[in-house]
Amino acid sequence: EEWLGDGSLIQPVLRALPHNPTTEMDLALWRLSQQLKAEGAEPSADHPGVRAFLDRYGHRGVREIDVGMPRWRDEPEQVLNTLRTYLTQGDETDAEAHFRQGAAEAERAAAALVARVRREKGFLRAALMRFMLSRVRALAGTREYPKFFAVRMFALFRRVLGAIGQDLVAAGRLDRAEDIYFLWFRDWQGSEGDTEPRDPRDPGGPVGRRDSGAPAERRDLRALAAANRAEYQRELGRRSIPRVLTSEGEAFYGAPVTVAGALVGTAASPGVHEGRVRVIRDPKGTKLEQGEVLVAPGTDPAWTPLFLTAGALVMEIGGIMSHGSVVAREYGIPAVVGIPDATRRLRDGQRVRVDGESGLVIPID
Repeated sequence: EEWLGDGSLIQPVLRALPHNPTTEMDLALWRLSQQLKAEGAEPSADHPGVRAFLDRYGHRGVREIDVGMPRWRDEPEQVLNTLRTYLTQGDETDAEAHFRQGAAEAERAAAALVARVRREKGFLRAALMRFMLSRVRALAGTREYPKFFAVRMFALFRRVLGAIGQDLVAAGRLDRAEDIYFLWFRDWQGSEGDTEPRDPRDPGGPVGRRDSGAPAERRDLRALAAANRAEYQRELGRRSIPRVLTSEGEAFYGAPVTVAGALVGTAASPGVHEGRVRVIRDPKGTKLEQGEVLVAPGTDPAWTPLFLTAGALVMEIGGIMSHGSVVAREYGIPAVVGIPDATRRLRDGQRVRVDGESGLVIPID
């Protein structure tokens, strides 16, 4: 921006970044679909290729930073359904060819930037620009690794808690092992007074123990879990999520409309695409046909296999640095985010124009 007056010129360079574990995951799933197609096999959790994929990526899942949410390893149906979708696609959706094309376009964009800097700013700055862009291409994709490994740890925590839940079921204190995810540690560790963790080397402390002995008074874990689960289900029913919350508690749900009938959001990935809407609130058990506009409340890495066939992305929440926005730019598909109630205001099959440069979603039916 300082040298050329336009910071957006960097965006084409960020397409198809190597060493991104989420992109590598998507490509691995695509290659697995091609293996199944060559074998004439149906997607199954028992297939060796599917097992190998889940061994590597099974710790991922929808809303994966929530330890209580199932992982792909627990419920592989989303992976299997994505594979079934890929099996119906033709050669025009070859994900690896698309990635190679995106990488080639990014390299050409980088070379064009260097040439322009050379013309306008001289040889030395052009050499510096070439070096910096090479580092961006080599290293920017690794930004996904901290979360990738953090989610592996969350999956481990989930497995440990699940075992504790089974112990509490065996002890007659819970009806289902998964109810453990609706309890605080202090609810089931030690007596009611044990609310603070202690040194795990202290045999009298709650940390490091499962349900400890028989305290004088025991909490009714069934009732606590039921109440917390009911509150969770009620919160899941919220469909209107504020776009902005101020420190005074004011909530702003939308932005002024500048085009009649248009939905206004934040321009998150450049480009314009016209296609039919597919509203998806949960990626499990869903299909997205080639070129359809993915309309979602928000996305995380569990959604990215759908990006291979999406023509554009529309989200109710998020900004230009949210997960869906970043991935959409890397995949080169237009995206508009931060549109309140998009999953209710748009309907399946409706034709829309998604303008990722102006931040507008315009119905054209």
